[in-house]
Amino acid sequence: MGSRRARMRELAWLLLLRDAAGMIALPANTSRVILNIGSHVTPIRPPDDGSTIVIAFEPVVGCRIKPRPRLYVVHAAVAADTSLSTMGVYHANQGSSSLSPAYGSMDFAHQVQPSIIVPVLPMRTVIASIPVESEIWLLKTDMQGWDYAALVGAGELLRRVHYIRSECWLANTRPYNGPENDFCLHVLPYLTSQGFELVHMHGNSKARAFVNNWKGVTGMRDALAFCETTKDRPARAGLLEADAYFKRSGARLPPPTGSDW
Repeated sequence: MGSRRARMRELAWLLLLRDAAGMIALPANTSRVILNIGSHVTPIRPPDDGSTIVIAFEPVVGCRIKPRPRLYVVHAAVAADTSLSTMGVYHANQGSSSLSPAYGSMDFAHQVQPSIIVPVLPMRTVIASIPVESEIWLLKTDMQGWDYAALVGAGELLRRVHYIRSECWLANTRPYNGPENDFCLHVLPYLTSQGFELVHMHGNSKARAFVNNWKGVTGMRDALAFCETTKDRPARAGLLEADAYFKRSGARLPPPTGSDW
């Protein structure tokens, strides 16, 4: 296990230090790539089509991910810029980790282990490393607050992605200090400006209770109505989270299959 972990760490460092224009050598039959940022121990399972691979990024518990065909694990965090950074680990069983400290008033603010130092890759490097011959079918982010910054950092390269599923915060709540990641204030305006269309958004249990058993939004009209009801709320600690699903305008590929879409 020790030597296997060391090899995985070495891969992360090689990716960190490589030139951003460098390309990963993918299997010859790879036509589609799924990028799973912040996968924890349950990354997206590669579909059975034989031509799609999944690249999961998990800096803390990646060594516990079960090996699968066409699944690659990179032991690094992703954000807007290249760096080394400390990462706090929260919840039992290392259930959550973030490059930012939790709000002191959050019920999970107590770290379950000391902070660790991890390599951080910029999103633009991750996307640029995928050969242009392969389509980026889905980008799924669960980055504990750094989703929006990473998406912005990708710039025009983000338009190589057909579908995006991104975790975001609702009603100006924030579980972590530092990053901005509100659906209405940040994620929705930016992705629509980059040519993406909102498909739907589903909130966690606290978000559903917050708006009277709210089930989420479907399409831009619902999203704008929801944002209108929450626009004047002051910033505060809270765990109102949602996954927002976007499709690039003119995407040639069908939506990804399975529970991850």
